[in-house]
Amino acid sequence: MKKIISSFNNNNSKNIFDLFSTDYQKLNNYNDFEKIIQTYTKRLGKINSNEFWFEGEKGNCYLLEFDNAIMVLIVKLSKENNRV
Repeated sequence: MKKIISSFNNNNSKNIFDLFSTDYQKLNNYNDFEKIIQTYTKRLGKINSNEFWFEGEKGNCYLLEFDNAIMVLIVKLSKENNRV
């Protein structure tokens, strides 16, 4: 989570994209991903705090508090180098 938060707050979408599995990266265009992250950072602001909420069926749930919103992020690690 530290790397995701740091990368998000520093507008480094490449670091976040690189955390995803190679299967995800093959199926999804980085430029589109970058635009989505840029939109989120403009609308939500920086992540100020995070808290592990619970382990769910789809992955670990984290409660994120931004400058302008609160959001739940679900992270599921794959067997491939513990990637998202």
